[in-house]
Amino acid sequence: MSHNSELLVHLDSGGRLSKPAHCDDELYKTLIKCWEPEKKSRPKFIELVQFFDGHYKKLARTRSRLWVRT
Repeated sequence: MSHNSELLVHLDSGGRLSKPAHCDDELYKTLIKCWEPEKKSRPKFIELVQFFDGHYKKLARTRSRLWVRT
């Protein structure tokens, strides 16, 4: 079996990449949505832009609080 066919079998059976250690749950859920087999079930580009903008801002606020000495 070729690598391409193994990959297709893996994806068709619902297999996906596992969540990287540095990836938070909210981001991983968005990635999973992007990997939906049905194109209509995937987020639209504008939804991804809005998600990543908000997610980045939230992370930036959290990190800036961690760098501030109390």
